[in-house]
Amino acid sequence: MSPERAPRHQGQSPRLRSTRTPISALVRVALLAVLAIVAAAWAFVRHESITPAPMRVPRPPAPAPTYDPDAGEMPVPEIVAPDESR
Repeated sequence: MSPERAPRHQGQSPRLRSTRTPISALVRVALLAVLAIVAAAWAFVRHESITPAPMRVPRPPAPAPTYDPDAGEMPVPEIVAPDESR
């Protein structure tokens, strides 16, 4: 068939023909969407209904080490300026 005799689709290019989507594909997509919605709802309800475990509290810091001037040890100098508000 020559291009002049090819049937024209009312203003559309012959390459842009619509194709039918199989029903099984639509059903699979719909089921996947429903599954995603149910999973999101379950996660939200679970997140809002369960009390989380208590947070860990850090240990109090160990006391600063002392030094012995008789043994020749020297104290570490203060790097931070002392607090003058006291």
